[in-house]
Amino acid sequence: MIAQMAGFGLTEAISQGAAAKGGGAAAPDGARFADALERAIDNTNSEIKGADAMVEALAAGEPVGLHETMIAVERADVAVRTAVAVKSRVVEAYQEIMRMQM
Repeated sequence: MIAQMAGFGLTEAISQGAAAKGGGAAAPDGARFADALERAIDNTNSEIKGADAMVEALAAGEPVGLHETMIAVERADVAVRTAVAVKSRVVEAYQEIMRMQM
């Protein structure tokens, strides 16, 4: 899954957050996580828009290769599945925290 995430900026965002954490507190941890999450969502959105544009161009008869279009669609699919998996893990973590007794 790490190899899949590398193409969508998630590993870069996580490593930047880890590097910033060691180099002083420029922003609270929540802000860095929010920034990483925002970048990941933006990357996923751009993958979806790019694939959509290629499919529309192919359907309109423009000179777009079927192979490149299918690759773009698969990249978008992987990006969406990765985002859903991350969302599920965040929800599970939240639910686990809420189950903890104080």
